[in-house]
Amino acid sequence: MEHEYDGIEYHSDGMGRESHAAINVKVYGPISVDEGYEDMAEAAWESCRERFWEDANEQARARGYGGVYSEGRSGGWLVPYHSWYNGPDLNKRRQSSYYPDIDEIGERSRFRAFQREIEVFVQSVPMEVAAEAVFLTEQAVESFA
Repeated sequence: MEHEYDGIEYHSDGMGRESHAAINVKVYGPISVDEGYEDMAEAAWESCRERFWEDANEQARARGYGGVYSEGRSGGWLVPYHSWYNGPDLNKRRQSSYYPDIDEIGERSRFRAFQREIEVFVQSVPMEVAAEAVFLTEQAVESFA
C-alpha cells in the first residue's frame, strides 16, 4: 500500500487486495424534487448518474488519466487510471491500466486537483437531479400535447 496522505482516501475492491487512491462519490441523504415532479425522480437520477460518469471520464482524460471506473458494492468509489497499449499488431492492441502512483509528488498533485473537480460534480448532483426531473416532466407533458 502507498503511504497515506492528508485528504486522500484509499479503497480496495476486495479482501486482501492492495488499496489505492480513490474518491468517494456516494451521494448521502434523500434527493428531493419539487412537488409534482416525483414521478420522474428515478429517471432523473439515472440520467444524472450516467452523465456524472461521462463527465468524470472526460475530466480524467483532460487531467492526463486514461479514464475512471467505479469500485465498491454500489459503485460509490471513483478510481482514475492510466493506460497504455501493447501488442505488435496495431489492429489488435490490448489496453492495460494501472493506478496512479500517489507517492510521486506530481501524481499526488494531479490526483488532488482531479479530486477537487470530482467533489464539485458530486455536490451538484442533488440540484441536477431536481432540475432533470422538471425537464423530463415538461418533456413528457409536451409529447402528449
